[in-house]
Amino acid sequence: MASLVWCFYTDVLNWDRVPLNFDDFLILADIRSDFKHRAVKIALLAAICWTLRTTRNNMVFREKLIYSPLMLPFQIISFLLQWSPLHRLEEKSDLEKLVKRLKEGGGEELA
Repeated sequence: MASLVWCFYTDVLNWDRVPLNFDDFLILADIRSDFKHRAVKIALLAAICWTLRTTRNNMVFREKLIYSPLMLPFQIISFLLQWSPLHRLEEKSDLEKLVKRLKEGGGEELA
């Protein structure tokens, strides 16, 4: 599942590879994205990691399986929207642009 999520975001954000670690994620996010604010990039990483962790924990401890892999990008977008009040005003335009791009990248299912 993690591979699917990372491939999806690599395609949507026009990165040339899947990030290997935190530093690699920040390098890709700095070089290959048009988002100025670092907090937005960190929020994306946090939303991806949190979604993967909660999905894994639900599968292991609650024996709860997901029915469609499209649920994961939807949950990530949901977390970004839920956390948007925590961002400063100048960061919100970047966050809105990121969410819009993620929804468009997911096709009609996420829009």
